Amino acid sequence: MVPESKTLHDTADNVGSNIALDDGRLDRYRFAYRNEMYTARKEGLRRRIYQRLRIWMHIWRVIRFSNGKKREKIRLIREASREGKSFHPEIEYVTPVGENE
Repeated sequence: MVPESKTLHDTADNVGSNIALDDGRLDRYRFAYRNEMYTARKEGLRRRIYQRLRIWMHIWRVIRFSNGKKREKIRLIREASREGKSFHPEIEYVTPVGENE
């Protein structure tokens, strides 16, 4: 933990993301869905069920509210969620201060 660290998220607006209404930068959603499924996998059955329901709700929103790229968005949601089922990121551990001396 580094309490003094700062992160800059360079976006035009500071609002939540919504794949149904967003036709630009769809690539960022791939990571979001993949990571959500990965996290759900680690947290257990209830979280996996919740995540799958959430995915179906997002697909429904795309069908109902999206003005464009519906097929591309639905494909992205399904493929990225499927990727999350087998995603195994390499974990980098921080060496505690003083251990390398």
